[in-house]
Amino acid sequence: MWTIWKARNNYEYNNIEPNPESTINHARIIEKEYNSLIKENISKVREDNKGRSLPVIWRPPPQSWLKVNSDAAFSIGTKTGATASVIRDHTGKILGGSATVIQANSSLSAEAQALREAVILVENLNIQRAIIETDSLQIVQTLKSGDTIWEIDPIIQDIISIQKRLSNCGFTWTPREGNRLAHSLAALKLKNLLPASWPITPPPQTADIIRRERIGLLLQNSHQQT
Repeated sequence: MWTIWKARNNYEYNNIEPNPESTINHARIIEKEYNSLIKENISKVREDNKGRSLPVIWRPPPQSWLKVNSDAAFSIGTKTGATASVIRDHTGKILGGSATVIQANSSLSAEAQALREAVILVENLNIQRAIIETDSLQIVQTLKSGDTIWEIDPIIQDIISIQKRLSNCGFTWTPREGNRLAHSLAALKLKNLLPASWPITPPPQTADIIRRERIGLLLQNSHQQT
């Protein structure tokens, strides 16, 4: 679709006649490059996890930094979704967050909107040092590379624009296992089961996740010390 759009623009603005064969070949080249990058990153993640004696869990930010985990839940049947952002310090303590109901055409759009909600939250709370984390590798790669995904480009541009106004704010990727709390909160919000007081009193459905992550942090700290 992007190469077709580029060909259309070349005709519209540069009076260059579209060449269907060239457009298709260009699309195939981009597809191969994209698939190659995805495979490369998956291989790196697998290599990083080789020999890992501890399960993948939420990773704390450096001291004096805050981490905002972001995720979305999406219903393809109703084209609705929900986003969740949860703020934690280096000890894993929940300091706040947000959850919203959204309209979306795809899970990718929902994930992008969730990340935008997270960066808006960082700006509104005037958080000076923030790491925003998501389990959407595609979106993080897009933000870091400057590439374009036309489906979500307006949302990506919003995220970049807001990030530029922040002093210290970056984006990181984590496997789904490291983003369980945000995922659970988004799912509860989509089902209208998330109470407004959840940052202060997390719902019972998330209690086991929080407990496991605290134990995981203790085990990791113990493992590092030995």
